[in-house]
Amino acid sequence: IEIILNGERMTIDPQASVAAMLVANNYDCGRVAVAINSEFVARADYDRQQFVAGDRVDVVAPMAGG
Repeated sequence: IEIILNGERMTIDPQASVAAMLVANNYDCGRVAVAINSEFVARADYDRQQFVAGDRVDVVAPMAGG
């Protein structure tokens, strides 16, 4: 299926979980936050949460500083 990850279209396995997508794109699951269609996904749900074609996915990492 096709999703939009951080503003860029990409194709992923229709059965991919959030965790699988993160690993496939070299993100550290424990150090990022994920929002699907502007709703944050609980880290505990990364292994269960799957995508629907057209989902807008934002992966954000905390930044140091103030």
